[in-house]
Amino acid sequence: MKTIKTLMITLMMCLTTIMSFGQQIKHSDLLTTERGEFTSYLASDGAIYKVGDRIKIGVPSSNKTFAFITEGDGLMIPFKNLTAASSGQETEIKKIWVVGNKRVGYSVSFRTKGSTGLSNYTIQFENALSTGEVKGFGMTSDDALAELKKAKDKLDLGLITAQNQEVKEIKSLQISDSSKSNDQNVKLSDFENVIKITSMMDKVYWSLGVNYQKLENKPSKPKEVISDIETFISSSEEDKSGMRPYLIKYKEPIDSVFNSMNLIGNSLGEFVYSKKSLPPLRICMYNDTSKIFFITGIAIQDVYNTLKLTSRQRASRIITSYLIPSLKALKPMLNKEYEYVGLGAVFASKDFSNNSVLSTKEEYILFVVTAKKAMDFINGKITEDELVEFADIISSDRDMSLAATKKIKITLE
Repeated sequence: MKTIKTLMITLMMCLTTIMSFGQQIKHSDLLTTERGEFTSYLASDGAIYKVGDRIKIGVPSSNKTFAFITEGDGLMIPFKNLTAASSGQETEIKKIWVVGNKRVGYSVSFRTKGSTGLSNYTIQFENALSTGEVKGFGMTSDDALAELKKAKDKLDLGLITAQNQEVKEIKSLQISDSSKSNDQNVKLSDFENVIKITSMMDKVYWSLGVNYQKLENKPSKPKEVISDIETFISSSEEDKSGMRPYLIKYKEPIDSVFNSMNLIGNSLGEFVYSKKSLPPLRICMYNDTSKIFFITGIAIQDVYNTLKLTSRQRASRIITSYLIPSLKALKPMLNKEYEYVGLGAVFASKDFSNNSVLSTKEEYILFVVTAKKAMDFINGKITEDELVEFADIISSDRDMSLAATKKIKITLE
């Protein structure tokens, strides 16, 4: 009911306002735009939607009715939420316009042709897109993750090689998310979405670079990472992660962090990531009010025996042997605006009772603590056991799906 009332208020505001006409509106412009009517929209999925295009209705996100698609005009024909019977129907875009105000923010709505010539559909597009109520032209994060998983499974089974065009296309995917926007007008993504994609991508690139030893995916040294950060900062391409302003602001201390990671534990510091995407660090919202800065993609060459160590024991080994000893490298970032910091590593485990090519699988661990606790540990004010007690540990082990993560507790050995 609230959705219908909101739509009625929005429609009346639009009817009583002289709207300006423009050519194209971008999703990244919505933070600074005004209400208006446009002929095309560059959406969060990277696709362009134009008046006259046909889009397909997906499935309801709320029981048996659509939450973000209504039929009617609120005047001659009352608004009603579309039912599941409309799933799969194609509808033509008749109008694209921006609604809202500075206080509540702006959003894009589409008016499309209804099932009969007597009515229209009103689609709150980004909400409908993110919930699957409409099928977008572009690739969503879930689509990209699904395609990555398919390619990874085929690679492990030997059905394709890393030189195969299918893998190359998957590696070049730009994963989009509706919560991401561009550069100075950015809202950082939330941690839950970031870690799901990051853990999966790190495992895929560890597999290609370490397990399959493909030259184009080999792990990078800290100096290469610093160079790639500079390339990312100076790139003219749209920054969908929202990190670029922060990388510019803290370029010097971030360089210091990586310069301190030539050794990680007793091993050479190396990182797995895509040169076409983000460098191996993330800045996002850990909760509603706090930011997190964490290094990810730390490539551990060790392969652990599943017959001797449980998943938590393997996590404990990685944390105590590699991540905690490297925590001091984060010191240049501990007096900044990030309340939380972390280190993420990817490694492998093997079931030595199984001779299958699938017996070796990648695992991911992220160790997160508050910046204050990290500084206390570095300064010798708390013990390693106390640090672990205060930490959040996020795991994606071999028995979980490729993009799944969970919080765990460990006991130091």
